[in-house]
Amino acid sequence: MEITNSLKKNELRKLYHLLSQSNNFMPNGRQYSELYEKFEKDKMNEAAFCFFNDELVGCACIFGYQRLQGGLFGIIEDVVVASDFQNQGVGTKLVGYLLRFACEHNFKRVALVSSPAGEKIYKKFGFRIRENYFEKRIDGFAK
Repeated sequence: MEITNSLKKNELRKLYHLLSQSNNFMPNGRQYSELYEKFEKDKMNEAAFCFFNDELVGCACIFGYQRLQGGLFGIIEDVVVASDFQNQGVGTKLVGYLLRFACEHNFKRVALVSSPAGEKIYKKFGFRIRENYFEKRIDGFAK
C-alpha cells in the first residue's frame, strides 16, 4: 500500500466514489473538482491518499489555520477507508501521515472529527475525547 498526497485529475472520480460511501453531504462532480482545487491551493491543508494496485482504498485530510491566540491549529476530517480494506492499517497510515505533516509545519494542536469506528486508532495516536464541542448544520442563512 502506498500513501501519497496528490491525485491526478482522472482520479477525482475515485475519490468522489470513496467519499460518497460514508458521507451524507456530497457535491456534484463539477463542484467537487472545484472544491478539490481550492483545497489543494492552501498550503496549510494536506490530503493523504492510500492506493493498493492503483485502487484508491483510503483518504484523509487536515485543514490548518492560524489562531488569533497564536499557533497553528489543525482539524483532521474525512478519514475514509474502503470497507474491503478496513482493519488492515490503512487508517493508521493515513492519520500518521497527516500528523507528520502537522509536526513538520509546527502545528500546536490537532483535533479530529470522526465516527466512533476509528476511536481505537485515534487513541493510539494520543487523541482524547473532548466534551466541549458543539456543532450546527447550516442550511442557508441562519438568524
